[in-house]
Amino acid sequence: MNKYGLKFEESYEDSDSFLKDIIYGGKLYNHFFSGDFVFRGHQSSSYKLIPSVLRNNCIDIRHSNFRSPNLSITDREQLAFEFDILRSFYLKCDESGLYLPDNSRLRSGIFSFDDNGTITKDGIWLPEDLYDIAALAQHYGLPTRLLDWSFNINIAIFFAISELIKNNKYDEKDFICIWLLNKSMNTWLTFNIALPDFPLRLIRPIYKYNPNLKAQKGLFTLWKIHYKAEADSLKDCRPLDELIDSYFDSKEERFKNAINRPLIGCLKIRQTKENIKKLYLFIKNNNIDFSTLFPGYSGVVEYLKYDSIFESN
Repeated sequence: MNKYGLKFEESYEDSDSFLKDIIYGGKLYNHFFSGDFVFRGHQSSSYKLIPSVLRNNCIDIRHSNFRSPNLSITDREQLAFEFDILRSFYLKCDESGLYLPDNSRLRSGIFSFDDNGTITKDGIWLPEDLYDIAALAQHYGLPTRLLDWSFNINIAIFFAISELIKNNKYDEKDFICIWLLNKSMNTWLTFNIALPDFPLRLIRPIYKYNPNLKAQKGLFTLWKIHYKAEADSLKDCRPLDELIDSYFDSKEERFKNAINRPLIGCLKIRQTKENIKKLYLFIKNNNIDFSTLFPGYSGVVEYLKYDSIFESN
């Protein structure tokens, strides 16, 4: 635990011990797997809880309308970059006749950083009217300020190990990581400690038109920022767990004794070939694989390729 009891972390040298702890009756089951938490998988402990649009490799975006960001740009420049991504995505999807949630601001093309908050909506980024379109863009690979999570830990395990198995490369000095986040955090903080300014938001997008997201039981988190034109600071690229710590640092005296359960956690499993194999067999037995998470012909083909690569190891 960290100093406020906010963060839980545990490391495992073998996958058997990890699986024993998370299944029904395991020591972690009642704490983390009774419905309060959501999950995210990372294939390496070096990966941070940083949204894709704030990562260094966001320069992978190649489009004449997008200006690649850098590490030292201001909030104003960063928000304009993010808005441009969402608006370009929205207009091109609309031109292609694809389903989109209606959004008059993106459709009109009228936006600026003026006093009425046309982009930010009362100085808040990301504004609620852009949640659905940002979730859609994020799920299909565009960088946004959202982080992907799943209601199902087995799906998080899949995304932590799938690339390792496909590439048949493992680093025994490294760990895969399963992050856990208390999805009732916002309600609990707001109603029990009266912290209405807590910036974390959970976004559950519309599943109807996105079978992949539905299959992956997906949702997103957003750490809202309050943009002030008169104090245009450099963009903040800290990971989510550090932002949570920093938020409570400023409130330590009042709230240090109020937190009685972890709000975020990380379970690390040694990245050995044998561990990954056992994790794969576990989730496969629970009906989690490419064909179930990516419904359609391509998911079936990926399953056959993925499964045969694994079996040949």
